[in-house]
Amino acid sequence: MIWVLPMLGFLGTVLGISVSIGGFSGLLANVTDLTKVKAGLTQVTGGLSTAFDTTLLGIVCAVGCMVLMSLAERSEYRLAGDLEASINDSLFPRLAQDETSTAKL
Repeated sequence: MIWVLPMLGFLGTVLGISVSIGGFSGLLANVTDLTKVKAGLTQVTGGLSTAFDTTLLGIVCAVGCMVLMSLAERSEYRLAGDLEASINDSLFPRLAQDETSTAKL
């Protein structure tokens, strides 16, 4: 999942830039009319805004997931260590004690 989020951001970047380029080519075709130039610039900047927003969102989500994954791994390692210590401290001594008591019989 973590590698998918930046890829989705990159996909949004490509989409936004393609919209911007499409708007820019339309802008160049109508250079004589100032109103159409302004509208074309709005479309170009809107596409770039989408591109950068999706990239930022993808990266922020990926970083958030990495932090959550790191916290989960830390908890997992702590739980495994506690379980191992509990087995070593209580279960193994009881097993050794049971073996010595059955050997005496």
